[in-house]
Amino acid sequence: MTNAPATNLVKPSVGLPTQITQVAVAVPNLATNAASVAVPTNSPAQGWKLPTLDPQTVFTAILVPLLIGLFILWLTLWLTPRMRVKLRVGVVRSLRPQSFNELSALYCERVPAHDRVPPIHFRAFFRREHAASSARDFCRRAKRNRQPVHLLLVARTCHGLHGFLKAIFVPQVRCVFIAYLVSDRGGTHEERTVAQQLVALLVEVCRNSGAESVVCEISAKKKTDCRAKAKLFRDYASAHGLSLRRIAAKYLQPEICSFDAGDCNVTEAELHIAHLADKAKQAWHTMGRQEYTDKFTAIYQNVYLMSYATAEPQLTEKYRDYLHKTAKQVFSGIRTANIDLK
Repeated sequence: MTNAPATNLVKPSVGLPTQITQVAVAVPNLATNAASVAVPTNSPAQGWKLPTLDPQTVFTAILVPLLIGLFILWLTLWLTPRMRVKLRVGVVRSLRPQSFNELSALYCERVPAHDRVPPIHFRAFFRREHAASSARDFCRRAKRNRQPVHLLLVARTCHGLHGFLKAIFVPQVRCVFIAYLVSDRGGTHEERTVAQQLVALLVEVCRNSGAESVVCEISAKKKTDCRAKAKLFRDYASAHGLSLRRIAAKYLQPEICSFDAGDCNVTEAELHIAHLADKAKQAWHTMGRQEYTDKFTAIYQNVYLMSYATAEPQLTEKYRDYLHKTAKQVFSGIRTANIDLK
């Protein structure tokens, strides 16, 4: 067996089946076909070709919109916090329950309990019957009507109410009486800034209404506190070219009560005046006795008595007698024809 011939191993094709030969021939054909599909042509693929942009197109189509968008984003981020805390001062056109609750809460927070009026009187004082709906409405009614005209100014930000000012135009003596000036403490806007802007708007409205003067009461348990308040009000007035002077005569601030504990009390206070239209009167250092009694009587009637009658009409006559007795006490102490303005 070792000497057997090896011719069958050298020529394997001899005697092999025909199918095997055909498969061997077919494999190179498959490879050739696969090569013809997989191998790309010499031209580059059109899908991967990048467009060629000139520098001007890149600048106008890409960079400019991008820069504009970034600027708008920066401006929005810069203005948003400033717009949110901007203090807005204006006339209240409609005092809704929520707004009144805010106003009442600020009043209770900033005014001591012994100086507050009863809630029923505070609510009646801010009713809409006598209130102007706008600054123009206030000026129109002050020039034409013979009835008192109320004006409510508020200072707000997005965080809520920061202050309010309630003033009443008294037609008999053509003066505007400041009944309330309340502002919050601290926060985004300081107390003085809020009060200054409220007074600034009031002076602007009063100058267009035909009012001749602005009058305010200043009271405090301590004389030092009273002087500090007076100085603050003088600073507010001088900022608008006005001279606020104290009327050097006795003045008693009536209490608003329901006579539950007997007669109402009185508080010694100061009455200050700033003339608006008449330049000559701004330089006056005296006031006639009759002019003072007229202003005194008009304030008692148009501010205290009318507000009281709105809240408790059944006690109006009793309160009228109380005011008459208080005024008589004040007038009896004035013995000079002229009163100094200090």
